[in-house]
Amino acid sequence: MVCNEVGRLENFENLDIPDLEDIDDRQLVSFLMEVEKAFGRPVTMIQSLKENRIKRALETHTVFVQIEGHIMAQGLIEFKTETLAQIGGIYVNPNMRKRGIGEAIVKKLCVCAKDLGKTPTLIVERKIHPL
Repeated sequence: MVCNEVGRLENFENLDIPDLEDIDDRQLVSFLMEVEKAFGRPVTMIQSLKENRIKRALETHTVFVQIEGHIMAQGLIEFKTETLAQIGGIYVNPNMRKRGIGEAIVKKLCVCAKDLGKTPTLIVERKIHPL
């Protein structure tokens, strides 16, 4: 990860975006529990959470970002219509915010959506994302 003097990413291409099968199961479950809590959803049983999330990741375009070997961020294309791709589930660990990681994820997912022939859309709920 390359950052400028204020800690924002300079080169989004250097983000470590691993394939799902390359992510340690325990680390994935721990991160997903963090995400569920951040979005105000009840944390389900660990195995159920892992199975549901892996199934969803395989059915959608999901991006996880690793920094120094730890999953720190995610985003996904939540659903698609004939012409649109809805980007959502953007989450960055609070210790890694204000560095452009969420922006990099959205840009990556926009490219994915366009590659699918869809127009990317993004809806942000301010109550979830502290400014």
